[in-house]
Amino acid sequence: MLLTQLALRLRTAQGSILQAGDLLRLYMWPLTSWDLKVCEAQCVPQSPAMSCVEPTCHAESLFSTPFKGGGNVLEFVLPDGMEPITNHVMHTIVLRGPHFRLPPGGFMPTRLAGELFSTDRERRVSYAESVGLLPFVPVKVVGGVLQPTGSEPFADDAWNPVSRTKN
Repeated sequence: MLLTQLALRLRTAQGSILQAGDLLRLYMWPLTSWDLKVCEAQCVPQSPAMSCVEPTCHAESLFSTPFKGGGNVLEFVLPDGMEPITNHVMHTIVLRGPHFRLPPGGFMPTRLAGELFSTDRERRVSYAESVGLLPFVPVKVVGGVLQPTGSEPFADDAWNPVSRTKN
């Protein structure tokens, strides 16, 4: 699925619940490709009869130097007024618009990862990877090691196990 926006349908395992005040951290893989400065999210309810309020969202970075990019983690705080999310009630969080900038170099199809900090008495933390279609942005190759057919681009690289296949 070519990524022009990112729509995340949230649901829980049977017997679990996402509710107001819970913190959801979305890790944008590959981490070094993203440069999100601002996070704006729209909430789309599962049905028009349900309540789904836009969550508070901000971007942060897991890295400092040498990577000087912006955010690669999005944090969402689920708001009051949102119908609790269960394995039957599944709201969709949509990221798009001028503040949702795709990595300029693209990325291969990959899963995203999410971490949930629950506000219940036990303060549980859960981690999961996305399921379904794999988002991607076409990769732009600026340089490369591809050579015309028949040449061996790594023949002189003694440290490279690919070059040691011939004896």
